[in-house]
Amino acid sequence: MRATTWRCVVGPKEFVAPATLPGRDAVRHRDSQHPENRCHPDLRSISVGSLISLCRLCSAQRDAATADRATSGGRQMKIAVVGSGAMGQLFGARLALGGNDVSFVDANPQVVERLNADGITLDFGTGTTSVVASATTAADARGIVDLVMMFTKGFHTEAALESIGHLVGKATFGLTLQNGLGNDVVLEQQFGSERTLIGMTDLPADLIRPGLVRTRREGKVAIGGTRGAMVAQGVRETFSAAGFTVAETTDVRVPIWEKVAFNSALNTISALTRQTVGQIGTDGGTRALVENVVDEVVDVAHAEGVDIDNDRIMSAVSSAFAHHTDHKTSMLGDIESGRRTEIDNIAGAVVQRGRDHHVETPVLDVLCTLVRSTQPS
Repeated sequence: MRATTWRCVVGPKEFVAPATLPGRDAVRHRDSQHPENRCHPDLRSISVGSLISLCRLCSAQRDAATADRATSGGRQMKIAVVGSGAMGQLFGARLALGGNDVSFVDANPQVVERLNADGITLDFGTGTTSVVASATTAADARGIVDLVMMFTKGFHTEAALESIGHLVGKATFGLTLQNGLGNDVVLEQQFGSERTLIGMTDLPADLIRPGLVRTRREGKVAIGGTRGAMVAQGVRETFSAAGFTVAETTDVRVPIWEKVAFNSALNTISALTRQTVGQIGTDGGTRALVENVVDEVVDVAHAEGVDIDNDRIMSAVSSAFAHHTDHKTSMLGDIESGRRTEIDNIAGAVVQRGRDHHVETPVLDVLCTLVRSTQPS
């Protein structure tokens, strides 16, 4: 049985335990970390999910967590993660483990119930780390937050922001790490350009089920402001303190557009061929198609004044072919599940910007048309 590293949010201590904790270990944890909460004295066996509930019963949880955040270094924040899919759970869990006050906001009551009951477990391949989760629907969310992080599908961004408007104060920042282009425009309507942050991440995240995310520690986050990099410094410090590798960049649009090129190629082709990333890489025809798409996105980005690098993008693609062989792209997952894809926010947005600049994107245009034909109307 694989070991789990458990971090109780009441305090900074971590301990390693199997998936099911013997009753004496649960009681020892309760008595040492929660002496004011000596409930369930006859426990013989307790699951990780039950231990989460036990930790929640501690009357000093809020005060202890606040004290821990105040002494742990870095800037601690009250954060609302909007959209509790794979990426939302990954980032929210890691930020919570870093001592931040994180709430998960999701439109699906079943997801909310599951996260509240079981918390979130991150499976890094060599071991797992778990954390208590506080989840709610938008209507039930309360309190002004320091940071709103958007992880919904791009076509849900506007409605999602409207639903959590009561969490936004005069000093609240909005951050999008969503796929594609144009999400920053929607955020600016809510937060203003001075408090709108944009960014990208190449951290992998596969949602096994609500509350269980398969990921790796390798990867980075790039964050910048629509009005310049300095406005994002406090948020970058928070991410860094939580253990994220925060990339230094003078123009955050570069990594955003390079990821758009990466996704425009791999997402569209995987959605149409039903192939994993590794399968795309082993076929000469699909590899050539990837190169054509990347070339087109680079041309459009340059017309936009964003100096992305073709070689760097193809290096990332080659790495994905080699190391993410079994990965199914999110667009393929959407097609298989009969859901609407983000084609218009990713590749479709590139095609539209190409038209704005009179840059032709014939390959990408055809791929977009085909993907649209396969998704629900």
